[in-house]
Amino acid sequence: MINTVLTTAVMGSAPVERSIASSSYSAVRFIGGAIAPWIAGVLAETYTASTPYYVGAAVVLAGMIILLLGRKHLVNIQAGH
Repeated sequence: MINTVLTTAVMGSAPVERSIASSSYSAVRFIGGAIAPWIAGVLAETYTASTPYYVGAAVVLAGMIILLLGRKHLVNIQAGH
């Protein structure tokens, strides 16, 4: 469900054609999904097994701050039905 909501939000807020927004969003999402397991493994081997979780939490926090600071760019997203 969250994937549908996020995709709809991206499509509604992007200032470019729908096909370009969709492909860009998918590329970012799938590249992140491809490299995350490798990075988690490197972090766990180099530091401790809990390090990937702390890094993940920090990335989520950074994303929340970016969304908060950039919320003026999200005004074009239409509310749900």
